Amino acid sequence: MKVAFEKVRTKLASHWNHLSRGAHARIIGGGVLVLAGLIILPAFKFWIGPAIKTWRVERAIDQAAAFDAAQDYRNLLLSVRRVSTLGSTDVEVWRSVAGYLSKLGDPNAIAARRQVIALTPRDHEAQVELAADALRFGEITLGQQALEAVPDTVARRDATYQRIAGTLALYLGDVENMKSHLAEVITLDPQDATARFDLAAAQLWSPRSEDRATGRATLDELLSNPDQRVRAALELLKDAARDHDGRRAADVVERVIQRFPPLPIRATGASDLDRMIAALQLASRTQPGDAALLASWLSDIRRGTDAMGWLKVLPAETRLHVAVREVTTELALRLNDFDTATELLLQGTFGPISSQTLVLALSARQLEIRQRTTACQVAWTEAIATAATDRRPGSLRVLARIALLWGKPAWVEAAVNKAIDQSPQSFWAFSILRDQWLTQGETKKLWELYDRWVQRQPEDLNVVSQWLRLGSALPDARAALDARAESYLQQLPASPRTTAALAGWRWRQGREAEARSLLAQAGEGVYYNPDSAFWAAVITGSTEPVRDFPALARLQTLPVENALLTGQTKRP
Repeated sequence: MKVAFEKVRTKLASHWNHLSRGAHARIIGGGVLVLAGLIILPAFKFWIGPAIKTWRVERAIDQAAAFDAAQDYRNLLLSVRRVSTLGSTDVEVWRSVAGYLSKLGDPNAIAARRQVIALTPRDHEAQVELAADALRFGEITLGQQALEAVPDTVARRDATYQRIAGTLALYLGDVENMKSHLAEVITLDPQDATARFDLAAAQLWSPRSEDRATGRATLDELLSNPDQRVRAALELLKDAARDHDGRRAADVVERVIQRFPPLPIRATGASDLDRMIAALQLASRTQPGDAALLASWLSDIRRGTDAMGWLKVLPAETRLHVAVREVTTELALRLNDFDTATELLLQGTFGPISSQTLVLALSARQLEIRQRTTACQVAWTEAIATAATDRRPGSLRVLARIALLWGKPAWVEAAVNKAIDQSPQSFWAFSILRDQWLTQGETKKLWELYDRWVQRQPEDLNVVSQWLRLGSALPDARAALDARAESYLQQLPASPRTTAALAGWRWRQGREAEARSLLAQAGEGVYYNPDSAFWAAVITGSTEPVRDFPALARLQTLPVENALLTGQTKRP
């Protein structure tokens, strides 16, 4: 072995001696590079790479904070998404990301909240924040699970938990539980007027006239509370409008004028309605949430142009708030204020959308106004094609929302169908189609949509409820209901609303005594919910459903459903 080694060494030495100086230098240099690589690559993997990644994350978070302070929400969203793609394991980074996304109204906040919990499983505050965003974005089951993960010892002394639990209880039709949670909020913070408002606003939908009167009395008291007076006034006005009670509405107008801060002299010569609106506007100037609600209400009563003019002269801090920017964008699109809409949409007010996609969409609208039918359709088709290739998800959703505000059903369908083609789980697209087809009375299309939707999202109480309601009104749907209704209802989380839906199914099966028993078991709290109120009216044979169950005013029904509700047709 030693002799063989010596032979090899001798040959290598001889070969080395025959090489030129340049060759020697190249070989030595290569050896140095190999050695350096063996040292640097592990160093980069274990020290340098992570350090660079951490620096990039910190830089993006600092940029996000700066953009947030400057209320530059488009760049804020870009910075936050950049942080998300870097995959940090720092819980504070993810907490910041979740907070920013929630502030921007981005459903991706839920994924960020989950990441926080994955990194800190015992962070009960994070569970409460996840529950809040889950309920906000319609993921009710997730919200319920998040709240259940919070220990009772923590929940009892957390006002935020109690408020969110109250919201969930109302959604599930458990009004007594809702009242209990809101009472806990007031116990924890006696000065919390929001809990009083929430309870009073819910009471307006009670089937009991005494509950509705109590709710109105509480809202009337809150007209003197600076934090709740605008919301209370708007709720009272909407309540009077639902009941077509002009006298009550006039009383609200008068009380607002009397109790709100004095108006400028220039407004005192106006009508009572104008004086009340001026009083509401004055009280909302520095309250972004109130300003957004007031602008939406003004649009609802056909004063959108006035609302837009007022929004544009609000203080910058109010005008640039996310909620105010969103309603301003909606009004700008409805009023064809293209300059304002372009500026706000490019800043990400509705979500991500490229300038190219937006230019095409707005061009389509402008061409339509000029009655260039073919050209506007081409422009909209190109806008959808451009949005579909955008690497950032959400552009098609923005287009669909824009088309809805313009009242263009065909454009809406084109956008949402492309979104569903790309992602069959785009449930937001199903919601938009539902709302549009309800307005158009497209019974056949809606049943096909509901039947497809419920098979993809059988855990969603709202989805199952709407499928069961329409299916019960259609003779042709009997086979689908017989095959799957029982299974869907049994899989839903136990709640008064689930029990009420099961009562509806028993009625549909002809088991009326059992249906009445289940309805009684669900309790009157479910009547605050329009879906449950529908079944209560049908099962009890109410001759004046909306009078007996006020929550039905919030339920948009098809003619076949309304015929079932009013007793014009019997059980199919």
